[in-house]
Amino acid sequence: MRNLVFAILAGLVGALVLHIVIILTLPFFASDDVFSRVSSLPENDRFLPASALTGQVASTDLVSDTPYSTTYLCRFVLADAPIHLQADGAVPFWSLAVFDRRSNELFSMNDRTSEERGMNVTLANPLQMIRLREGLPPNLAGSVLVETDVTDGYVLLRTVVPDQTMQAQANEFLSSATCREEPLR
Repeated sequence: MRNLVFAILAGLVGALVLHIVIILTLPFFASDDVFSRVSSLPENDRFLPASALTGQVASTDLVSDTPYSTTYLCRFVLADAPIHLQADGAVPFWSLAVFDRRSNELFSMNDRTSEERGMNVTLANPLQMIRLREGLPPNLAGSVLVETDVTDGYVLLRTVVPDQTMQAQANEFLSSATCREEPLR
C-alpha cells in the first residue's frame, strides 16, 4: 500500500514538473512559427526561395529534403488590393498552397488542375471580390479567383523536377513567378 501511494505521488509530482516546463517554454516555441519566419521576408512582388528565410529551416517545416523539389515563398497582405499570383513556363509539376498566418491551408492547386498548366490565381477578400465581379480587369481574365477573409498570409510554390536536365525549366518558371497587388479601379 505504501509503494502504491509513493508511486501515485511521484507520478503527480512528475506530471506537475512536466506541465510547468511546457508552460514556461511555450512562448519560445510559439514565437518561432512558420509565419513569423515568412514575415521576415522583404515585401516585394516576387516569390523568394525558402532558403531566404532567416535561420535554419527544418525539413519538416517548409523545405522538402528531396533534391527533386524546390520551394519558393511569398507573403501577402490583402488590405489594399487583391493579390495576383502568376508564373509562366513548362515544368513537369508545380503546386501552389495559400496559408493564413496560423498555417491553415486556405487554397491549393497544381498544374494538373490549372488552365493550360500555367499558374494564374487571384486572392481577394469579400469586398474586393465583389468589385472584381462587377468588372474584371483584362489582365485577370483567365485567373482563378479565390475569396478569403484573411488579411495576411503566405503562399508556397513548389516545383518537382525528376532529373537535372529539367532544372533550367524549373528555375525559369520560379524566377517568372510573381505575387503582386492588383489595384482595383
